[in-house]
Amino acid sequence: MQRIRASRWALLGAALLTHAALAADPPPPSRASHAASSPTPAGSDLPPVVAREPSLAECQHAAARLAAGDASDDASRAIRARAAHWAPAVRGQLGGSASDRTRDGTMNQNPVHWTDLGGATTWSVMLSWDLPQAIYSRDESQLALATVHLARTRQAAAVRAAELYAERRRRIAALSQLAVAAGSVQLEAVLGLLETTAALDALTGGLFRESLARVQSRADALTQSLTQEPTP
Repeated sequence: MQRIRASRWALLGAALLTHAALAADPPPPSRASHAASSPTPAGSDLPPVVAREPSLAECQHAAARLAAGDASDDASRAIRARAAHWAPAVRGQLGGSASDRTRDGTMNQNPVHWTDLGGATTWSVMLSWDLPQAIYSRDESQLALATVHLARTRQAAAVRAAELYAERRRRIAALSQLAVAAGSVQLEAVLGLLETTAALDALTGGLFRESLARVQSRADALTQSLTQEPTP
């Protein structure tokens, strides 16, 4: 009888310990809380209009291509310049001659008048190669210097595009903080953004044409509202 009571008390204690352990463990997080605690992807905190604009890499590539063409054209240009010296120089010549002679004489004691007509046509084709030029062309050095110059031009355009891109983002961030500022202060900030956007659009060959139109519309609206305000 005592053994039965002891076993009952042991079962009751085990049940109480299990209940306490389950109460101490936190419930598994739901999908909604997990989605809310997940890190925000990069770029999602940007305004929707700015997030749809070209990236920095796209701006740099467009600026470099507009400034000095594609870099792949440099290698193709060098290959074609070397292969061109294996093409022969072709020269052709065409000539003709004609003769018309008359002779008077006798044959079998009879007077005879001879007329000799003749003609000839000659032509020739000559192919020539300059083997020293095929081994090393005299314009390879100039071509190499031109390639280096184009690469530096592309690099300068890419650096300038990065500067304008960063400057434009800073102006957008500063303009977002002037929502309650005076109209003249907002207009000055919008005009600065308009200038930077126009320079970046020209450097990239029109990648920011839509953004430029939006900033232009905002600048026009602010200018019109300021000119219509009554002067004190």
